[in-house]
Parts: sequence; structure tokens; C-alpha cells
Amino acid sequence: LLEHTSRHILRESNLPDHEQFSQMRDSLTFKKKQLESSVSTQEQLEKELEKRKGELEKIETLDSKIAVELESLTSRIDTMKKEMVQFVKIEELREEANATSDELTALRREYQNRRDDIKCQVSLVSAKHDKKKSMLADNETARALEGLEQ
Repeated sequence: LLEHTSRHILRESNLPDHEQFSQMRDSLTFKKKQLESSVSTQEQLEKELEKRKGELEKIETLDSKIAVELESLTSRIDTMKKEMVQFVKIEELREEANATSDELTALRREYQNRRDDIKCQVSLVSAKHDKKKSMLADNETARALEGLEQ
């Protein structure tokens, strides 16, 4: 019992006085605020980290898209350079265009002549048809047959 009482007295002597207690409470409050501030800062930094990771992914995706587009443009440039060789030879292109134009003009004349020839043939055949129709109309046997048909 004496030991227990002795320990209890010893504890009481180790207890802080009112001023020390107040300082300890203020210190505790200050440290709690610092802890809250640190937690808040950590949360903000984690959000910022996630945001930056997302941006990094976009940049990496954009980088691959740029590489594909660059390859496509390089291919188009090569194709255009190959096509430009044709346009260097302007005289040859003009001669080719004139030859094609002359050929098409000759074909047009040929088709117009064919058309005119066919018109003449149609008018001759039409005239023969009209003449035979007229002869048939004048024929008594044809008139009799036509009367019987109706």
C-alpha cells in the first residue's frame, strides 16, 4: 500500500501545473492544425499527381498521333514530288493534249458523217415505204382485204 501511495504521489509531482497544461494544450491544438494542413496538402498533391498523369497519357497519345500524321504527310510529299515530274515537261503535256483533242475532233467528224449518211438512208427508205403504201392504197385487192379485216 505504501508503494502504491508513493507512486501516486510521485505521479502527482510529475503532473504539469496549470500554465504548463495550457501550453501543452495550445501545442496540441497547433500540432492538430498542422496535421490537418498536411493532410489537406497531401490530398491536393495526390489530385495534382493524378491530373498530371492524365496529361502525360494525353501527351503520349498525341505523340503517337503526331508520328502517324508525320509519316502520312511524308508519304504524300513523296507522291506529290513524283507527280510533279510530269508537270516539268509542259511541252510534252501540251502536245499530248493537242493530239488527244485532234483525235477526238476527227472522231466527232466521223460520227457526224455517219449520222448524216444514216439520215439520208432513212429518208430514202421512208420514201420507198411511202411509195409502196400509196401503191397499196390504190390497189383494189388490198382495199378489199382491208375491208374484210374490219
